[in-house]
Amino acid sequence: MINYFRSELLKLPWRLVAIILLFAPIISLWIGFSIPTTSTKGWTGWEWIFSLSLHKYSLFLYPIVTGVFAALLCRYEHIGGGWKQLFVFPFPRFYIFIGKFLTLILLLLLTQFIFLLGFLLTGIISHLDGNIPWEMILSSLFSGWVASFPLALLLLFLSILFRNFATPFTINFVFTIPSVIAQGSPKLAVFYPWCHPFLAMMPSKHEWSAPIDPLMLWITLLVMFTLFSFISLAYTNKHDW
Repeated sequence: MINYFRSELLKLPWRLVAIILLFAPIISLWIGFSIPTTSTKGWTGWEWIFSLSLHKYSLFLYPIVTGVFAALLCRYEHIGGGWKQLFVFPFPRFYIFIGKFLTLILLLLLTQFIFLLGFLLTGIISHLDGNIPWEMILSSLFSGWVASFPLALLLLFLSILFRNFATPFTINFVFTIPSVIAQGSPKLAVFYPWCHPFLAMMPSKHEWSAPIDPLMLWITLLVMFTLFSFISLAYTNKHDW
């Protein structure tokens, strides 16, 4: 399993991956730090700019990047019958899916880490007032990363299902756009996977956050993670490649 996981990392086009890793954090921080606004009463500069940067990042850019990474992880196998060659190796088929999923969530964790570093560096240079809200920042980014697992599973399944890069990317993009509507309805948003990173990442006291029950959100995430895992593993094991 470990050797296969390493092989997944080696197959990645790392120059392109590096560009994608930087894309979402840079755009989000540019939006957050360039908006001419003043912080709400009771918010420090660090908290306010963090929430502004996080809004578009968690609602649009992070889900889109998730889909791009998922499609890249399957692109190599879709070229020239790579799946059949892969299944010749003497290990269970589910190793392949699990290896790709672990690689995907590692890339998403790196994206969060780059966002964190970029925010801290830009905030220090900009001389934001107040202390750095470590608890808010780390809990938001970690929660958003974990909350993206069901979506990552779904997009990885779609990337395995469709042979070309454009189809899963387009599906992801099309379903990401309605997130802005879905997040306005907490009852709908909690069941919409593309909203999950936003629901988990946005600080609860911000006016743009959705008023949802955290317990309901995490139960839904667990159920969806289990469901998408079962469907994906069953398809990978039984499909005639």
